[in-house]
Amino acid sequence: MKQERKRLQWKQFVNVEIFSKWEVLAFVGLFLILAFVMFPKGRLNEILLTQEDYNLDLSRLYLEKLLDIKFDSKLFSLLIEKDVKLGRYEEAHRLIEKYLEKIRDKKQKKFLYQLDFKILVSEYFAQKDNKEREKIRKEIRKFLESYERTFPSIETYRFVYEEALAFGFKDLAYKSCEKLAKLTGDENYYKQLMVLAISSGDKKLIADTLKILMRKGEIGKDFDKELFKTALYLKQKGTVEQLAYNLLHRGEFSFKDFRTLVNFELSYKDYDRALEFCKVYLKKNPSFNVLKTCINLALWKRDYGSVSQLIEENLDKYSNNDSVLNYFLGVARAINDRKLSLRIADMLLKRVSGGN
Repeated sequence: MKQERKRLQWKQFVNVEIFSKWEVLAFVGLFLILAFVMFPKGRLNEILLTQEDYNLDLSRLYLEKLLDIKFDSKLFSLLIEKDVKLGRYEEAHRLIEKYLEKIRDKKQKKFLYQLDFKILVSEYFAQKDNKEREKIRKEIRKFLESYERTFPSIETYRFVYEEALAFGFKDLAYKSCEKLAKLTGDENYYKQLMVLAISSGDKKLIADTLKILMRKGEIGKDFDKELFKTALYLKQKGTVEQLAYNLLHRGEFSFKDFRTLVNFELSYKDYDRALEFCKVYLKKNPSFNVLKTCINLALWKRDYGSVSQLIEENLDKYSNNDSVLNYFLGVARAINDRKLSLRIADMLLKRVSGGN
């Protein structure tokens, strides 16, 4: 009976309200007034700026209440900077997340975004645990995506592009680089776009990028070679030929490039195009090796008229070269061109007889 009475008394004691809600609010209000008296705004700024450390927990309630009443970007910045300096990254991030939703002013919002990014980067480099670093790295990616959506501009795209590259987000860097290329027309961004596409190893992305660059037109003489190689890699015949014509007519094709192009056309058994390119290259590089390639292509194509024409156009040039004349004679006999064979044989005979 005594035990039951004691329990009853205890329950009654527990149910008693020590302070009413109004008394609690009055207490908080009194605390804020005292805090305001003890820590006027100017004095608080001075403490935040000059003191190496201070009782952050005791002042935080006061600060947050002040910020709730009227947001002060300078005071807020000082508080965040102090948090970062003391390594209180989570607290700083929490504050930014809290006030970000309340802010409608675009400049202030951008200011908070930039602060948040600095905090994330500081936290990333301060973190030694690899799993935690990767977790923060994912947060940085989310931030960059959100920042780009919220503040679309050339300045933003450039910032996201550079930071995405720094943290290894190549796909995100590609998207920002594409926007920069289209908005600025800067050929360097177009070039970097192809570099990023190739580094991804994604053939579809490389092909799509090649289309963008081809629509853009001439980006740079040096870069056409890179596009040519890319088109070869993708086996895009039409694009290969278009770029090859540009390079050939500008005289920027090496013999190695020429051989690559010919072999590419032969892989499609397109002897017409191979011979056409060979004749163009021969005008730019009239060497015997190129001439011989053209003759062989015409033979494979069974275009004997072209074979005879190629030999006739170059007879005078090689009139003093017995080995070349003998080659020409063998080819002329193989295509049964009697008139050309006799002419070449006569040239050889004159050389043997000393011109008589």
